[in-house]
Amino acid sequence: MADSVEVELQKVPTASQHGVAGAIAGVISSVLTFPTDTVRARLQVFGSGSMKYKGGTISIIRGIMNEEGSRALFRGLTPTLCALAPSMCIFFSTYEYFKGVTNSHALSACSSWMIMSTATNPLWVAKLRLQTKPAEYARLRMVGTLKHVYRSEGAAGLFSGLRASWFGASTVTIQMSLYEKLKASTTLPIPVSSALSMAVASIMTYPYEVVRSRLQVGVDPSIMGACRSIMNSEAGWRGFYAGLRTSMLRLTLASGITFTLYESILKTLSQADTDSQRL
Repeated sequence: MADSVEVELQKVPTASQHGVAGAIAGVISSVLTFPTDTVRARLQVFGSGSMKYKGGTISIIRGIMNEEGSRALFRGLTPTLCALAPSMCIFFSTYEYFKGVTNSHALSACSSWMIMSTATNPLWVAKLRLQTKPAEYARLRMVGTLKHVYRSEGAAGLFSGLRASWFGASTVTIQMSLYEKLKASTTLPIPVSSALSMAVASIMTYPYEVVRSRLQVGVDPSIMGACRSIMNSEAGWRGFYAGLRTSMLRLTLASGITFTLYESILKTLSQADTDSQRL
């Protein structure tokens, strides 16, 4: 009898708890890995062929610090967190909801990404502008940047790169499907499973990230225009993989940290909810 009561009290985490856990984990992970995100964003937008961004990740970080100061490595952190927290909350909560409805990790991840990317695209546009065009947006904050983009480019500017962002569904679909499979069928620790799944997904779909970044910053007007610009650049087809090493470093680290914290926070929230039911 006691065992049945104990089992009954073990509540399954709610979709909102998944959202909260994802948001907290994502914010912490982003703060810890942000300098590599700054390097990644600049390489994707300006290309590794630029003399300013020659060399490895550490070399580029040193160059940014020497020319712009150490604060430049964290330029755009506040708008990133403003965009990331709701993005992670929306993704993980809707992902959990769709899992219960579809019983498919791939379909759930794809659907959640489409909803999340559409809802938060203006925030990511502002984040990228602040991070990659410091001279133009140096005095503007998140709201100011959103207003500036809207006044100068209209609503289309706020949703620039959205179609390219939708292609990101392929990345997260591969990542989440592989992560769930590794978590369920292997003894690999969560940091390894999450980092491995992210590495595989990123390598397979990386070119879309480069195109999306260029569209959101306003370097190119369309997907085809971005592809032509990249192919006609000095780097050629390699331009589609500009910043790949830096991105892989950032993504695998961030993914390992995010999912480790996510699972831990989710367990804590669920346990707290269960304990409250006992009172």
